[in-house]
Amino acid sequence: MTVRNNLAVGGGGGVAQTTCCVNVTSTVTFRNTIIAGNIGPSGADCSGTLTSEGFNLIQDTTGCTIGGDTTDNVIGQAPLLGPLQVNGGHTATHALLEGSPAIDAGNEAVPGSGGTACAATDQRGVGRPRDGNADFIRRCDIGAFER
Repeated sequence: MTVRNNLAVGGGGGVAQTTCCVNVTSTVTFRNTIIAGNIGPSGADCSGTLTSEGFNLIQDTTGCTIGGDTTDNVIGQAPLLGPLQVNGGHTATHALLEGSPAIDAGNEAVPGSGGTACAATDQRGVGRPRDGNADFIRRCDIGAFER
């Protein structure tokens, strides 16, 4: 999943965990996700306590606490994403640009194998992993787009 360029008038611009009503609480759990470039009054990209299942890229954690499994989370780096456009598939996506820290930084488990592994395909339907890094370790990319 990629959560980018959102504007919120309350909470975090991208993802917010809140308690809105008596005896109602929410939990935000995420993995292999990019949260970046969002704007909100109580935190740019997020607010509240979020539960990580690992391998996320969060550009700005001001206003939120990241709990859970923070294994290989990338914090404080710009994801280097292209504009929202049709890059193949049925929906618009943000392509990962050359040098993106999200490339080959997803969970190393076999994509589509369940648990916290990346999905077998990206948002466009492209199989994962697609490229592999210089060490020929084939891992999926973080986010909705496989470069």
